[in-house]
Amino acid sequence: MKYGIFSCSPRANGNSDFCAELIRMQIPNAACFFPCRKNLTPCVACGFCDNGQGKCQLALPKNDTAAELYTSLFQLDKAVFIVPMYFYHVPANFKAFLDRAQAWYAVPDGQKPAKNLHIDLILIGAREKGDKLFEGAKLSIQYAMHCIGAKIETCLCLYGLDKPDDLAKNRQKQQEILDAVCSNHVIL
Repeated sequence: MKYGIFSCSPRANGNSDFCAELIRMQIPNAACFFPCRKNLTPCVACGFCDNGQGKCQLALPKNDTAAELYTSLFQLDKAVFIVPMYFYHVPANFKAFLDRAQAWYAVPDGQKPAKNLHIDLILIGAREKGDKLFEGAKLSIQYAMHCIGAKIETCLCLYGLDKPDDLAKNRQKQQEILDAVCSNHVIL
């Protein structure tokens, strides 16, 4: 099984990166990706992708990495997205990545490039509580993954992780992550 871990924070060495490393220690053959530290041009709704071929004209410049990240994602069987909340939503660069899934919206369902991909979400919020804290992020990720044919399997929402080392100090939340994401993975 090909497994990938996407740490989707623009900040290095924080809770998202710690979470990615925690999972990678349990699944050592997993590839790690850091989309928010890449050059991702946001969708401009130009209509180029309306052709149903899964092509985006923004992928043509050599400095844009969205196509490269999606190509890597399409090769996986299982991926986990670790996403911190920024003002009740995903970070801007990760939103640009999600929006670029629009290129596959018009592709027929049976031809979606990630129809066998299963995604686990770990959403990290600084707030201690908030009924709607993760709602916008969940919807955006769900709809973007639908465009490529991927399915969301689990979603773990973690509250109260504000400082960069909060997760490193919290064994209970570390165990919640391992239980949610790694419990069904067979380590070879």
